[in-house]
Amino acid sequence: GTLFALLALLFLGTAAASCLTRPAKSERQPLEEEPSLPYGTSRAPDPETDGLYDELRHRWLSSHCLRALPEARAFAKAAACTFSSLQAAFDFQPDNARNQFEHLLSLWRSHCAMVADRSVQENMKVDEAGLLAEALGDMHAELLEGFVKWRNAFHKIDASGAHAGALPAALQREERLFGSDGMPQESGQLGKESVQQLAECAAFLLIWGEAGNLRFMPEALYFLTELLLTSEGAR
Repeated sequence: GTLFALLALLFLGTAAASCLTRPAKSERQPLEEEPSLPYGTSRAPDPETDGLYDELRHRWLSSHCLRALPEARAFAKAAACTFSSLQAAFDFQPDNARNQFEHLLSLWRSHCAMVADRSVQENMKVDEAGLLAEALGDMHAELLEGFVKWRNAFHKIDASGAHAGALPAALQREERLFGSDGMPQESGQLGKESVQQLAECAAFLLIWGEAGNLRFMPEALYFLTELLLTSEGAR
């Protein structure tokens, strides 16, 4: 009994001392809310993302196997510009943009190999000059087969007047992609169709990369991709 009483007194004394010596709580300053921006516009320059275009372009041209193909510089510029512009305009995570850029290159490389194999099987010479453009078309057809079917069905009943296949405003204003005449800056195989296919693939992959469990709901992904592609952004 005596031991129990001593332990109880020791516990009460420690608790009282802790209460007496505890510093007063400092008042927390309320966090300043970040001002909201119009949908589809970029935020203030960020040192982490300012160099994303250069980083992605350098990744293609410095170490990737696709750099050896004709038109590689034009397609590398267009791909890097597309991913960096969409990342800035729609606030995608920079690491997601990097990962999905690598994802795109991996798919593109595989389709280049399949296009070349198809030519060999048909006893035809591989057209390296058009390999990147043809492989991009095949990749777009396979990756976005479900999206294209969904979009065609959607616009049959959509009365909003949205134009299927239009580039998002963030890319239409991009001087690194288009000149004053509205044509792609680079000539050769990089035409408007390739730019459109590249934009649609990039938009879908960026959304897919941050979709989480929504990846198991393809119609939801298609709807978000269509919203991005038809977004007018800030005027």
